[in-house]
Amino acid sequence: MVQGVTFVLNWPAGNGKIGVRIPVREKALAATGNRGVQLASDWLLAHVNDPTLDDNSPREYILYACPTGPLLEQLQSFWEQSQTQCGWNGAHNFMPHITLVSFFKAPDECSQQLARTLKHVVELQRVNLEEPLKLETYVSQNFMGVFVAEEHADILKRIAMQYVKEVSNATINLEPHVKSLHLTLAYQFPPAHFPTLKLLVEQLQLDSLASWEVRLYSRDARVSSKQVHKVLYAHNPRESDELELRIGDYIYITADALNSTPDGWVEGTSWLTGCDGYLPANYTERTAESDAWTLHRTVGLSQQGVEQDIEGSGVAPSLQKPPSLGVGEPLSSSKPSDATSDSSEDKTASIYETHVEPLDKPDDAPDLEPITGPRHIFIIRHGERVDFTFGTWIPYCFDEADDMIVLELNKDVSGSESDSSDDNDIECNNDNEDPELFDISDGDLENNLIGGSDCAADVRHFQPPLLTFSDRLQFDERNEYVGNNGPVHDLPVGSNELSYIKLVLGEYMRKDLNMPKRVPSRSTGPQGFFKDCPLTNVGVLQATLTGEAMKEAGVEIHHVFCSPSLRCVQTCTGVLTGLGQVEELAMAIEPGLFEWLAWYPDSIPDWMSGKELLAAGHNVREDYKPFVRVEELTDCRESAEQFYMRSFYLVQSVVKCTADVGGNILLVGHAATLDVCSRQLVGGVPRTSQEMTRLIQKIPYCSLVSIREAPEEGGWELSDLPFPPVTHSNNMRFDWKVLLT
Repeated sequence: MVQGVTFVLNWPAGNGKIGVRIPVREKALAATGNRGVQLASDWLLAHVNDPTLDDNSPREYILYACPTGPLLEQLQSFWEQSQTQCGWNGAHNFMPHITLVSFFKAPDECSQQLARTLKHVVELQRVNLEEPLKLETYVSQNFMGVFVAEEHADILKRIAMQYVKEVSNATINLEPHVKSLHLTLAYQFPPAHFPTLKLLVEQLQLDSLASWEVRLYSRDARVSSKQVHKVLYAHNPRESDELELRIGDYIYITADALNSTPDGWVEGTSWLTGCDGYLPANYTERTAESDAWTLHRTVGLSQQGVEQDIEGSGVAPSLQKPPSLGVGEPLSSSKPSDATSDSSEDKTASIYETHVEPLDKPDDAPDLEPITGPRHIFIIRHGERVDFTFGTWIPYCFDEADDMIVLELNKDVSGSESDSSDDNDIECNNDNEDPELFDISDGDLENNLIGGSDCAADVRHFQPPLLTFSDRLQFDERNEYVGNNGPVHDLPVGSNELSYIKLVLGEYMRKDLNMPKRVPSRSTGPQGFFKDCPLTNVGVLQATLTGEAMKEAGVEIHHVFCSPSLRCVQTCTGVLTGLGQVEELAMAIEPGLFEWLAWYPDSIPDWMSGKELLAAGHNVREDYKPFVRVEELTDCRESAEQFYMRSFYLVQSVVKCTADVGGNILLVGHAATLDVCSRQLVGGVPRTSQEMTRLIQKIPYCSLVSIREAPEEGGWELSDLPFPPVTHSNNMRFDWKVLLT
């Protein structure tokens, strides 16, 4: 355990006095809502084996406005009926509430002051809500809720902003949730449940009497990425790695653990003790996440409201009432809030230009008549990627040659002219046939030779290492010398015979039939594949099968936009090959289709250039000017909210720039692309980062979504695909040596 300051305090739960470190004391008091030493001591005794007891992990706080009375009874009845008739959706994870301040972290020693400040703020605002809040119902295909009318929303907004002003300091950073205040009724539900949920929403009487309270809750930070399950049956551990289950306890379990368990046992964390261990999943039942949280303060908003300090629950993701979106409309100036976004990144609605010119056609493209009829946008994720299938594959597939250096001379040692007819030789004088290159590890070599193929000017400043022929590469009496730690061969460094120098760690070698036969040549060499890997052969097949299915269903594509990632470009080529349009339809490489920048905190990939992609056999438009330039993605901190806005801007721009010609659009991107490029277009709202990352786990390789133009409704809508998806099983690697056992 971490060493801390120790003080002596009378804890009624024990005999005499117990020494407790101050940080642990504050953690116990905060976890129990500062409701006395007795409760804190009970919590501490229960958590004596909690491995995180000494961790400096502050709790997460959130501020809500919650209804009581007849309105709450109606909402609770709606919760029960919707779960019974339609199953679990996102709203069931929380109690009915309106979010005023999104999650923020605060040190444990600030817990009591946070609660006191809430009472002070409400009294300062002199709020007296005698009449019911005016609520307006909103129903869409993916979200249902009620929004607070502006005349009443202003009251709640003032409370939120004043609370933020009072609480903010150097150690606490929080933002008021003051845009489109709402109470969520249902979200994250299957489309098939929409009619039933809509009917239940229409039966709500929103003008029912209700008293409103402002409540401050907190949660253990470990809950944020897990489901909460309540214990149905007790369980006594039989093994050392099992978790004891007690009636009344809650267990934190990840969705992945529940979905991937082979035998019904999952790993979880006890709310009661903080201990980890394995448990039978069927001994628990999922419940609201907020059931495991602590209520610190309740302050009524009417004269009849009574301040309380009781245990409770409640939390909900922050959403914004979606605007009505038409085809090609500019971005809205109102920016939805992401509860997980860094508040320092809270910017204006869009950092991108909204003025869009019609897309220039290729110089050699014939004049086309406008294509009439409703348009479709098809968005597809790339196929199976090498790195996710084989792990660390680059050292495994590139023949390492001990800091090898390949030098090409105009003449060999004997002075005879070089013979270029041998197919086994490495051709270093042809850019299209260069071997794959890799930076060698020696620092001096890297400093002198970085830059790849065009290093002749720097050779005179480089002192070559010991050189010899390599056993790994086939040479005749030609002009290549391979450097490693072998015998010395003098090189004419200052002579005119030396014309070419490259860094090489070896050639690409396929180690599995699912790996590509060859990888494209790129200026960055094999290290470029670390962040920009190719497809597996199965990935290429997935893309081609999808394109063939589209062709058989009568789908024709007229415009193609693709993420610059190599796996996306290869997927695009595969789809167009299956469609039979790979020769006639060039893809536009659009950096705006790249995935969330938060997954690339150091730097974005060094993508292959247009010329390199063309040389690799991909039909790429060289004259295309992207809507989002690469420079706009460099050194850019991007919240999930901004990721959605970037993607929404892009898809609007694509729709608008192709409006004159019409026709169907294909967007090739990543797993998140299917959601971030469609959600706001069809009238949805941006998801939080947690919601997005949970969603993309359900989007396998080459998943495809169709968005249909709905002129009668003035917008777009998700539609069924006229062909089935592609599904296959995992195939583990076979080692024939198992037969020797």
